[in-house]
Parts: sequence; structure tokens; C-alpha cells
Amino acid sequence: MSELRNQLVLAAVRRAGKSVTSVELLPLIEGLATNAGWQEHQLQDLTLRSIGRRLANLQSRGELRACGTGLDARGNATTPLYEPADGVYNPEAPIPEPPGQGEAEATMPAAPTAVATSTAMSDESPFADKDHRQLLEVLEVQDMALACVARFIRDMQAISEQARRRLLAAGLEPQS
Repeated sequence: MSELRNQLVLAAVRRAGKSVTSVELLPLIEGLATNAGWQEHQLQDLTLRSIGRRLANLQSRGELRACGTGLDARGNATTPLYEPADGVYNPEAPIPEPPGQGEAEATMPAAPTAVATSTAMSDESPFADKDHRQLLEVLEVQDMALACVARFIRDMQAISEQARRRLLAAGLEPQS
């Protein structure tokens, strides 16, 4: 399962279209994995810290390279920016399939009760009456929204960094 998550992180970096931090990757990874059929319990240990470790691991394996710094989640500390080691971004980079049943059982929480199972399997889902084409459209719209959020975060980080540099150049220290 660990290697699947590494491949998920690598695919997200390739799909990002430009160098990214772990802060930018987290929502992208969650959206891509969910759209590919990963379950919430399979993603619960993907945190900013674990993604940062996976990025560093992929760098040590030669699959990614650090190419600068960005801002952390609070916007007051720098964190590495990563890009594919070969420099190739791919908006269609393959997302690994969710782990097989054997792997999923190892990370799955305790078995749900019969009541919880029957509730989860009922037709209460807002997507229960949608056909395959409609569901794909919903997923594509979600991917577009996630890409916009990632671009917004990158843009805001760039603006913040530019403002910090201008203030420093003017002899002023930006306030935290």
C-alpha cells in the first residue's frame, strides 16, 4: 500500500502542471484518489507531514527533484517545491488503482455493524440515480475545481512571496 501511495503522490505532481509543495498537493491527491475509487479509510493517513515525507522519499529515489521553496500551510515558513525529475508534467498521468481487497483489509478500520452497512448501501446517495456518463461529468467538474484551487493556492503563494521580497527590498520587514 505504501508504494501505491507513493505512486499516487507522483501522479499528482505530474498532473499539477508546475512545481508544487505538499500543501498544494494534499487537496489534489485527495480528489484524484477519490475519483479513482479510493475509499476514505485508505486515505486517512495522507497528511501534510506524510506527503512531505513521501515527496522527500521520491526525491531520494530520483523520481522527483526539489526546485525551490514555497510557503507552508500557515504561510510563514518555507517548504520545498517539487517537480518530476525528468521535468515531464502530464495532466493525464495514470492514477494507481485503489489497493486490492487483501491490502485494503490490512488498513481498514474495524468491520462496520449491520446497521451501518445497510444505511451505507441504501439509495440515500445523491448519485444513486445517475448514469455512468453523468457520474463521469461530475468527476470531471470536481477535477476542474481542484485544479482551480491548486492554481489559486500557487498564485496566492507567489503574490505573498513577491510582496515579501518587495518589502524586504524597501528595507521593511513583513509581519507574520
